Amino acid sequence: MRFGVDYIDTRIDNQTSTLGSATAAFQSAFPQAFVRDDAGQLVTVDLRPVTIARERERKLRMTVNLSTQIGRAPPPSPTPPEAAATDPAAPPPKLPKPRPSINASVVTTVRLADRLTLAPGSPALDLLDGATLTGVGGRARWESEVDLRGSVGAANIGLYGRIQGPTRIRGDSPTSDLRFSGRVWLVPYASFDIARMVSRPWAWGLSMQLTIENVLNDRINVRDRNGATPNRFQAAYLDPLGRSVRIGVRKQF
Repeated sequence: MRFGVDYIDTRIDNQTSTLGSATAAFQSAFPQAFVRDDAGQLVTVDLRPVTIARERERKLRMTVNLSTQIGRAPPPSPTPPEAAATDPAAPPPKLPKPRPSINASVVTTVRLADRLTLAPGSPALDLLDGATLTGVGGRARWESEVDLRGSVGAANIGLYGRIQGPTRIRGDSPTSDLRFSGRVWLVPYASFDIARMVSRPWAWGLSMQLTIENVLNDRINVRDRNGATPNRFQAAYLDPLGRSVRIGVRKQF
C-alpha cells in the first residue's frame, strides 16, 4: 500500500482553447470574434480556437494505491534433486495456479486556486468562483477518481468511478446565474480470456469485453437563480448518451 500527497503549481502560457459562450469577459478580450449589427444585436460569433494568455492553477493531490494477492499461498515446488530422488520417471510438477489479485487506487484532487487571464492586460477570471471557459460550468473545487480491479483466473473485473463537486457560473441576472450539480460517474468493466475458459481450437486468441458507461445514469443538473433550467442546459443536452452498454469481442488469427 502506498500513500502520496503532492502539491502542484502549474502555469500555462499561450494555451489554445475554444470559447464556450458569449460572456462579457470573452467579448471584451476577443472583440473580433463577436460581431453586432447597428442595433447592437449579436449576429455572428466566431468559435474558432483562440489563444489564452495565461492560466495559473494550484492544487493538492492525495493518492492511495493498494496491490495484493488474496487466498492461501501455494506450497513451494520440490527442488529437482528431491523430485528425482523420489521418482526419476515422474513428470515435472504442475505450476501452481495464479492467486486472485486485487488492485485499487483512489486519487482526490483539491484545487486551491485556478485563475485564467484571457488576454494581456485583462483581469484574471476565477474559475473556482463563478467564471467559466467552456460555458457549461466552472472548475470543481474537488474531485476524486477511483479504480478498483481484480483478476480471478481468466476474468478481469473492475469498477472505475469519478466523483466531482458542484460548480457555478455567476451572472448579473437571475437567468444567467447558474448552479451546476455534482456528478457520480461509475463504469463497471470486465474482460474474459475465452481461450482459458474453453478448450477448443476456435477459442484460441478469443477474448470478450463488457463495459457499462455511467451505470447510474447520473447527469449534471443546472438551475438558475429562479430554480429553472435554462434552454440548452437540460441534462440530455449536456450528456445526450447517458447510460450505455458496450460489448466487444476480439479474435487473433
